[in-house]
Amino acid sequence: MRSKLIVAVATGLMLLTLACRSEAKKEAAVAGATVEPVPTATVVVLPTATPAPPANPADQLFLLLNEQRMRTGRNALRLDPTLSIVAQYRAEDMALNHYFGHAPPDGCNFVCLMDQARIGHAWAGENLAWNNWPIEGTATRAAKMLWESLPHRANTLNPHYERIGIGVVIAESGRYTYAVIYEGSLP
Repeated sequence: MRSKLIVAVATGLMLLTLACRSEAKKEAAVAGATVEPVPTATVVVLPTATPAPPANPADQLFLLLNEQRMRTGRNALRLDPTLSIVAQYRAEDMALNHYFGHAPPDGCNFVCLMDQARIGHAWAGENLAWNNWPIEGTATRAAKMLWESLPHRANTLNPHYERIGIGVVIAESGRYTYAVIYEGSLP
């Protein structure tokens, strides 16, 4: 299973990059926008002043957590696709194996997974949340729950972090499970 994760990380990155570029080009063509390539992604500049909020709960949570950091004078975190794959694996593992916590049944926690994926880390942390709110409010509820818990808030505001990965799974029951992984090397 551990070797599969490393393969999944590499494969997932390739698929994620290709999917982002393809979708960005389609959206740009429809909206009359310009597409500017960058090393690992495509930036779409839409001809509107205010972007619509993302429909994906992981994207929404990313924006909400960065808003909380910036309101308190912290640096904004960069969304890291490799960390997001590890976070997604954590969320899926909890949902599929019917547990919720930082200690998985197989003993390989988020740091173990980061090591397997060869993600260096001077500082690393994990926040977990779950709720069964409708899709329109699930990310906002998760951000609120993490903010109201002092240890989770401290993790979110840790000044050493530079990158973040977010995974989210919805079970048939309607329960959303979130895994947020932070990483950084700032002194």
